[in-house]
Amino acid sequence: MDKNKFIAPIILLLVLGIAIGYYFGAYRDSEEPAVSQVATFEQYAAAGFPIMESYPRQCRTPDGLLFVEVIPDDISWTVWLAV
Repeated sequence: MDKNKFIAPIILLLVLGIAIGYYFGAYRDSEEPAVSQVATFEQYAAAGFPIMESYPRQCRTPDGLLFVEVIPDDISWTVWLAV
């Protein structure tokens, strides 16, 4: 009978330890990158934030900032249209 008194608390501590480890492991990996260092669309995309499927592409930070991809004018395309 004395063995049963020690087994239950040990099992409880093991289960509790596994649950705490899973909680901190799962949520630590799912954190978003810091927005404070992001100043351009390219930096935002490189940080791994979601990008909207639009043209030009856009992304919005969790605090409401909007970044829009800069599309350079292609001179050869403009010349082709003028011909």
